[in-house]
Amino acid sequence: MAQSILSLHLVVERQNVIGGYFESQQTAIPFEFRGNPNRATAMLRNLLHDQAQRQSIKPSKPALSLSPDVGWHDIAIEMAEETASIWCRGKLVAHDVSYKEMGFQDLKRKMPNIRWDYMQKLARNSCLEPQGNDFAGNLKKQVSELRHDLRGFFKISEDPFHPFQIGGFYMPRFKIKIKRHKNEIKGITIENL
Repeated sequence: MAQSILSLHLVVERQNVIGGYFESQQTAIPFEFRGNPNRATAMLRNLLHDQAQRQSIKPSKPALSLSPDVGWHDIAIEMAEETASIWCRGKLVAHDVSYKEMGFQDLKRKMPNIRWDYMQKLARNSCLEPQGNDFAGNLKKQVSELRHDLRGFFKISEDPFHPFQIGGFYMPRFKIKIKRHKNEIKGITIENL
């Protein structure tokens, strides 16, 4: 039986946020398959789907413009259900930034992605630790992606989390709380953060 050969070059375009501006890069990937053309088409579809899933979602607006000497210890985030207010050294720098603007949108469902849920958990518990069905491997992967997203949005190169603790939890280097009424977090005013 004769085999069909499918040979093509895929051109993958990736957008990055560099210095607050979008930069586009294209890469050609050679693809060759010998065999059933229907199987080749299915494999190509799966390859493209996997590649799209792996690419992180970029913020829809430029990252914050913070002073180069700002570190994670200077940042405080006040989380609401679908927005966050960001404080730097006690001053409000961004009010009601949406999950979409911070790069936490699931493009397929047009809703907050799982990393936004992890930000909410972080705000409620002050740390992330495996609970119930949340296995340590999945948490490690999500925290890794969360690191990438936070570094991209804030443009702070250091790790936003303290080194992994033996107890199995992740502690942020920044302050994060659930938004309370009248800009007060459990008796502490935002200015004191």
